[in-house]
Amino acid sequence: MSDPPRPMCDKRGLRTVRRELIPGKAEYVAFTPETPGAYYYRCTTYSGLCHATIFGQIIVTARRWARVMHSRSDRRGGGEVTQEHRVLRGIARALLSALAAGALVATGAMAAGMPVVHAAAHSADVTILGGKKGGGSMDFNGFQRGAMTVTVPVGWQVVMHFENADTPLPHSLAVMPAGAHQQVAPSGAPAFPGATTANFAAGLPKGGKQTFTFEASKAGTYDFVCGVPGHAVSGMWDSLVVSGTADAPSVTPPGAATISAQ
Repeated sequence: MSDPPRPMCDKRGLRTVRRELIPGKAEYVAFTPETPGAYYYRCTTYSGLCHATIFGQIIVTARRWARVMHSRSDRRGGGEVTQEHRVLRGIARALLSALAAGALVATGAMAAGMPVVHAAAHSADVTILGGKKGGGSMDFNGFQRGAMTVTVPVGWQVVMHFENADTPLPHSLAVMPAGAHQQVAPSGAPAFPGATTANFAAGLPKGGKQTFTFEASKAGTYDFVCGVPGHAVSGMWDSLVVSGTADAPSVTPPGAATISAQ
């Protein structure tokens, strides 16, 4: 089925039906179609790729409509549950079951590392100093060989402020797929578009500063490495974790990096 052009169409005489779903809680909604036709339903929450695929169609046929209207006119009153009520209640249950299942799939997708498709609602500013110990040291903020881990929630925008604090050597910074630190000259695209300083292999001189921004759109564990040949394999790498469960950025050990959330 192709993507529905619109939700429940008001112009056909139906009021749009909406209900917020809470995980683990059953919700019910009833409505009465006023006109035969085809009507769409879809999930209106877009916090993940799977939400965009949760939609379907309700067909109100003229024949069924006549039976419902007959039941409505002949069996009202006395608190009796009519055939119309049973039909609508069954439709409502089916809709809500489909939406709840889709919400669980979308939540699972975040934890499993599927890309999250939406504009970042929050951002984390992270400051990283290359060669902080000086004298040709291979470290970020004084940490090397994965001793520092920066964690950000999936879907957040990350703003990296990098400065080369080393005296004799150039340094750079990029977020790369896990294992990139094992390469003498890390190559290939960064793990996220834009997640690298310019002149990655050449590096920045002493005092050089650059800021880059990227969206942490896929959960997982990544390396941030220096791209100057020989530096990463000499220990100039640490870890970035994009978490599907964290609700705020953090760093381990505490205080290893300056992080501010917005």
